[in-house]
Parts: sequence; C-alpha cells; structure tokens
Amino acid sequence: MLIDQADGQTDSYFVDAMTSTSGRQLIVLGGLSFGQTTDLPAGSHDMIITDTQVHSVTTGITPPPNGVVLLKGGGTSGPYSAPSIWPMQGQNPQKTSDSPYLGPQSLPTSPKWKISTGAPVVGDLAVSQEGVLYFASDALYAINPDGTAFAAKVPLGSAATGPSVDDVNGYVYLATNNPDGTFTVSRYAKNLSSVSTLIVPNSYSGHISPLILSNGTLYFTAGRFPATVYSVGPSTWSSPLCPGEGSPQPASIDNAPAVGTDGSVFVMCEAPVTIETAPSGLYKLDPSNGQVLASSLYTRTATEPTVDSKSHVHAGYQVFGGAAYCGAYDEWDSSLNLVTVPHGPPCSEYTSGRATVMPDGNSTVRRGYTYGTDTTLVAIGQYNWTIEGYQATLSYLTAVTMDALGRLYVGTSTGVEQLSPKDGSVVWNYVLQEQVTTQPAISNTQNMYIGTANGNIYAFAP
Repeated sequence: MLIDQADGQTDSYFVDAMTSTSGRQLIVLGGLSFGQTTDLPAGSHDMIITDTQVHSVTTGITPPPNGVVLLKGGGTSGPYSAPSIWPMQGQNPQKTSDSPYLGPQSLPTSPKWKISTGAPVVGDLAVSQEGVLYFASDALYAINPDGTAFAAKVPLGSAATGPSVDDVNGYVYLATNNPDGTFTVSRYAKNLSSVSTLIVPNSYSGHISPLILSNGTLYFTAGRFPATVYSVGPSTWSSPLCPGEGSPQPASIDNAPAVGTDGSVFVMCEAPVTIETAPSGLYKLDPSNGQVLASSLYTRTATEPTVDSKSHVHAGYQVFGGAAYCGAYDEWDSSLNLVTVPHGPPCSEYTSGRATVMPDGNSTVRRGYTYGTDTTLVAIGQYNWTIEGYQATLSYLTAVTMDALGRLYVGTSTGVEQLSPKDGSVVWNYVLQEQVTTQPAISNTQNMYIGTANGNIYAFAP
C-alpha cells in the first residue's frame, strides 16, 4: 500500500505490514536504506526501516542481515517473511488484488514469452512463493519464470476452477468437473504429483467457486438450492448457507468466499430471482465450525466480497428491473452493519465485478455498468472517477490488479491495459487481438502473466 507521511503527500513507498515478537505493529517501507527512518507522525507506528523484495528489484539494496528488522526504540521483529506472490484469485484471502511486486511500467515491445494450450484458460492464474506459474486449460501446467516447464503437465478432463497454491504446506489445489455432475477437488504437490482428492456434491447443476486458501485451510462454495460452503484443512466442515432460494432457476451460486483479517469467512449468496421472493445475503461465518456469526440481507446477482484493511466488506450488484438496470455498491463493517456512503443517485452505482482495494487500504476500483460490450471501471474513495471501454472495440473483462506502486492493470477484450489510479487514464495499452480472461498476475520477477480465451498464456516484463 502507499502511506501518507506527515507532509500530507502520498509517498510512493511499498509497505509490508508485519508484527514484531513483542506484538507491536511493524511497517517496512521500500525506498529506505537499512537503518533509515522517516517523518511518519510520532506514535503512528512502532518503526520502520529497511527493505523488501520490491526494493531489491528496484534499487539493488540488500535486505537486512538474517532477515531481521530493527524496531524504533530497540528490539527486533524476528525473521522477515517475504510476501506471497499471487497464490490465488485476488492475490490473498481478502481478495484485495494488491500485488506486493512491480508490474511493467512502460508499454512492452512484445511479450517475454507465450505458451499455447489446447483449450481456453480456466479461472485465474496462481504463482507460488518459488515464482512458478500455475494455470489450467486442457491440463494443469507449472511454468518457470523463463517460460520453461517446471513440471510435466497433468491432463485434465474438464477444469472447473483455476489453481490455488498453498505455500504454507506446499500444495496446489484445483477443481474439475465429473461426468455425473459432481466435482473433484485435487491436491497436488508443487511438482504436480497427485496427493489426494475430494469429491464434492453438486445440487441443481450449480457451479463450484474459485478456491481460496488461508493459513493452510481451503474454502469454496458449490452447488445451489442450497449453496454449500466448504472448509477443508485443520477445521473441516460444510455449511448449507443459502436455503432460501426455493426452487430451481437458471442461475448458479459461484461466488468465492473471502477471509477477514481475523479469520472470519465472508460469503455472498446470489439469489437468481427477485429479493422479494428469494432473499439473498452476505454472511459472516466462524472459521472453526461454519456457524453464522452475522448476516445482512442483500439482493440478487451480488458480486464476490472483498475485505479491506479496516476489515470492511465491499460488494455490489447490477440487475435488470424490467424496464431499466439498477445497481448498487455497498460497504459493511466487520459485524456486517451497512456503512455505505452513497456516491450517486439510488440504483445508479452499478457493480458487475469484484472490487480491488486501492493504495490507502479502503478506496476501491471495480467493474461498474456492463451491457454487452459496453463496460465501465469505477473508482471510489481517495480518487473518484469512471471510465468507459471503447464499446464495440474494447471491454473490461477482468478484475483490476494493483502493483506495489499503486499502478492498475486490467484485462480487456483485446489485450491488457495499465491505468492511472488517480483518474483512470490509459498509461499504455497492449493489443493482442485476444480476449484476456484472467486477472493479471504479477510475480516477484516483475513478470506479469495473463491468460486468454484462445488458450494462450503471455508473460510481460519491463
């Protein structure tokens, strides 16, 4: 994230929050030499000094000896742990889509490399702590940063999700479709040798959501009427969560959970019909047993939740009301009390995609109004802007990715764009003449990866 120092200006420092062995909060700022301090307001943080992975890439400064960070007033933080790269959809369990690494700053002259597969890329991409790229299409692939194979690909009958990487225990998870309508969630070692499988029931031909990992526990939803939330790991349980959606309708429950900073699991049910006949809602679950801790009534076609740095939850919807579209974008506190501040007339704040958290930790950018090829991106908070795709020639198709300096990247119907976080203006646009269907994933090597509907994976570098 970016931090606002005492001078009132937003300073381009990468921030990695950690906790010291004494329990005090520690912030590590890129842009500082080892042992150097800053003009942060007194008492705002414990202290700060040193370097991160981003820093070593951009300036070549060596991280502190033994990965230990000194605290203002004495003491040390304990071993420095490098931030995760891009292990799952949305980068982290909160699904903020914030990368701790740098994406390409200027327009690439050409892709660094390209891999062609036999089928469209399914779901999103994942990058392990070792920098290995994992993705699914006709097979599950593991690719080194230079484009060579890290492991032999594993053929897939029909991938249902993209992969998620458990860097804690060294596993890769992926869901596939079975002929009888059920799902198989497979757990692989990082070299793609199979470890175990789990068969997941499927009610009323529902979908299975992307797989979200938090501290070695796997969370996902599957089926419909009711949609069931699953936890697989140290606490294993399943919870039928959306039983109010009474009869089969041509819609599915495929929103992935988000995990709060305290471990709570947030799930947005998605009613396929009107709120009056089939109420839907946002739920907060106990991670130990799946019991409902809080809930908030909401409407149909709601998007996946995102949890910001204040543990507030963001989501919204866009629905057709018979004569016109109606939409909203809302914010709840950690107890699911609605705390939305309106930014437009009622029914006008359309939301058609998961939000990305901006540098200040609470502001967001999301896909707004969507109709056919007409799409918008909307930023709310520190910066407020709306930009529209080029209608017949370009649509925004993916969630937005933010790099360590707050730069925004989004997949489009023709390629990938970098946007300014201040006003949404296009910094550069790389045209592939292919639909980019995966959220851009940024690696610690400064590679940025995208996947397309044509079954191609591209790597871009500065």
